[in-house]
Amino acid sequence: MPVYFFFKLNTDGLVENTQLINLDEIALVAKEQAYRISITGAADSVTGTEKTNKELSRKRARYIASELFKRGIDKTT
Repeated sequence: MPVYFFFKLNTDGLVENTQLINLDEIALVAKEQAYRISITGAADSVTGTEKTNKELSRKRARYIASELFKRGIDKTT
């Protein structure tokens, strides 16, 4: 089931830190149920070049991954 996070324009910072509550719940369920998590970053094609958006997408995905690691999700999960 996809869960979306919304970022400030052209950054890897969340629009609202209250979205971190979703990461708390995702981590809890993933650990309890031994779920695997796949993270994909995205950026708005209207506001940047393909190269810029590709790097921004990577930064956003790394940010979400790092937050999950802080919550006890193993990197190999």
